[in-house]
Amino acid sequence: MNATTESSDKENIKISFVKSNKDTNDKYLGGDVPEHDHESNPELVEVRQVRQKIKERALQEIIPISIIYEQETSKASISSTTLAILPTSHEIYPSVAKARQKVVPLLPNCCSFDIPDDYKHAIDGNRFLLADELLARREHLLIFASDHQLDLLFQSPVICMDGTFSKSPPHFMQ
Repeated sequence: MNATTESSDKENIKISFVKSNKDTNDKYLGGDVPEHDHESNPELVEVRQVRQKIKERALQEIIPISIIYEQETSKASISSTTLAILPTSHEIYPSVAKARQKVVPLLPNCCSFDIPDDYKHAIDGNRFLLADELLARREHLLIFASDHQLDLLFQSPVICMDGTFSKSPPHFMQ
């Protein structure tokens, strides 16, 4: 049942009105948008399906949205008409990024926090969080490295370091 509500606050008396475009038998009476009785546009259905696949993959994988877009559009066997009405990766990016952002944990606002298990391992399942130590009240030591990265480090004859991380979020400065 489509219904809209309007309220009026005159002299501290609340009055509410409800309008419906269907009767008590759920039959359409007329008004706003009539029920559709034509077949859907197959190209728009294909676009909706491709968009949905892109969004699902963006929620499950952490690769860039533009790469997911390219993979899904090349993998889907869509017509040239559908491809013409399909939004570009730049146009689809904001809605997909917003959906992805809802499932990513917020940055902590203090030094005592737990890292979810999903972020302790790399995509291939290998260990990525090497150390997670709470040293003092406001000192949390995190060391991220894969076994392959450590092998490269220990085999290198020369090691160069840089400690200027002014772009890190609060509580994560060196």
